[in-house]
Parts: sequence; structure tokens; C-alpha cells
Amino acid sequence: MASTQVSPAPPTENVEAGKGKEGRARWGNHLEFLLATIGMAVGTGNVWRFPYLAQKNGGGAFLLPYCIMLAVEGLPLFYMELALGQRFQQGSIRVWHRIRPYFKGIGMAQIWVSFLNTIYYPVVMTWCIYYFYLSFSDPLKWTEDNCDKEAADYSCCRNDSSKYYWYRQAIEATDNISNSGGFVNHIVICWTISWIITYACLFKGPESTGKAAYLTTIFPYMVLISLFFRGMLYIAMYPMRFHIKCELFKLI
Repeated sequence: MASTQVSPAPPTENVEAGKGKEGRARWGNHLEFLLATIGMAVGTGNVWRFPYLAQKNGGGAFLLPYCIMLAVEGLPLFYMELALGQRFQQGSIRVWHRIRPYFKGIGMAQIWVSFLNTIYYPVVMTWCIYYFYLSFSDPLKWTEDNCDKEAADYSCCRNDSSKYYWYRQAIEATDNISNSGGFVNHIVICWTISWIITYACLFKGPESTGKAAYLTTIFPYMVLISLFFRGMLYIAMYPMRFHIKCELFKLI
């Protein structure tokens, strides 16, 4: 429960700026809090997971159950989290303990979920950093132009060059799960960079997170807008038709 840590309130008398009554860190200003809140709504799932689910579950028809759950569950829980954070200004466990001691397990579950996210999300960032680096090459590494014609699996590369590059070159996947294959140097380097970025955003709590929000919130929206207009120009809106076309029978 990120919002329970601090609240965007101005420092009171005899309280150091940026600190709460018990020395708890606060957001630098209301804009940082707003950007951090908006940034929580945008992630990698908005770029590739949501379009995939929409295409698989009826295109535009998928927006119907999505909007229903957004109104019934998403927004109420979001408002409750902000309200509890503003009211108690404490960590997840203490907030739920003050509401009802038996609810303390909810706070523990929230911390556990945040811990799991902290473990896997830098791995996703690792792949993003690696492909961002490769995007400056010409031609791109995952295109058919880079397929080795002398290789035994040349036909596999030609059939799906991007998938081939991902498994054979990017993560160097092995033939079975019992063979780990060792460390992949370029992935380890990108993984280290992702953890350094994560630490830089969190090491001072809201003070550093608020400053990072100017980039981590605005940049993803710029990417989404760019992808939207790129999709609009690609073969006369061909990809967009999957989201506009409604297949209601897939909701059954």
C-alpha cells in the first residue's frame, strides 16, 4: 500500500520540511504525489498485455467487462487505498491493525505482493533495457536480415525471426528446464542496471520517488501516445481494427 506511507501535506509548524510528525518522509509537493499515483496506473502490461487480452477476448467487446470491473472493483479499491493512506499515514500492517487487529494479515499480504513485484519487475526492466540498446542497431538484430543461412536452424529463424532471436540470442534458452545454461552476460549487465535504477528511485523513500516520478510517469505516456499514432499509420489502421471490432460471443 504505497499511499499509506505518506500524504501530500505541507509541513506544519516546528516540523522539518518534508518530514511528518514522527519524522516520516513526505512527498515534496502535490505534483509529485499526483504523478506517482498516475504512474502506478501505467506499466508494461498497458503496452503488450492489455492489447493481447483485448484481441483474445472479443476486441472492443472486452471493454464492457473491463469497464464494469473498473467501476465496481478498481476505482473503489483505489479510492480506499488513498483514503486510508491520507487518514492514518502509516505502513500497511499498522493501518489494518488500527482498523481491526484481525485485519493485520491484509497488510502482510500487501507487503508480500509488493515483495514479489520487486523481484520480478526488474527482470522485465532488464529485457526492456536490452532491447532498447539493440534498437539503435541497423538492421535490427531480430529481423530476417541477421539469420545465418549456414545454420542448421535457418528455417526456424526465417519463419519467426523475432521469436528465434528472443530464445536463441537474447536469453539463450536451453532445450530443457533441467539445464540452466549458466549466466548470460548481456542479461546480467542489464539486470544490474535495472536494480541500480530501482535503488536510485527508492533509496530516499518519497523524496527520491517523487523526483523520479517526473520521468517514470511522463515517459510511458509519451511511449503509449507514440505507439498509438504509429498504429494509426500502419497499413490503414489494420492493427486498430482488432480493438474496434466487437465479438460479443467471446464473452460468453
